[in-house]
Amino acid sequence: MTLFIENRIQMRTQCQAPLGLACVACRTGEAFLATVHNISEEGLYLETYFGLDIDDNILIHPRIHLPKGITRRLLDENVGIVRWAKPVMRGEHYFRGAGVKLLIN
Repeated sequence: MTLFIENRIQMRTQCQAPLGLACVACRTGEAFLATVHNISEEGLYLETYFGLDIDDNILIHPRIHLPKGITRRLLDENVGIVRWAKPVMRGEHYFRGAGVKLLIN
């Protein structure tokens, strides 16, 4: 069994219901949907079917009203850079999980 130690500076806010985002990959210009599972003042963790790679820049657009405790300015037309990405399986579905650093705070 491999243990993963999280190396976070900022506290994360768990999204009670996953938060839906509409994103655009700057590398390809393709739009895609993503689900945010947690967020901090400096970054977020999302999952998507889209093939994100490390160092990809993405444009972020919230699709729904943000849950209480999440500052609108963090996701309102923000830009992020993918710092890490890995395959994730939820149930029988494969996704791409990614840690995104928000560039506009």
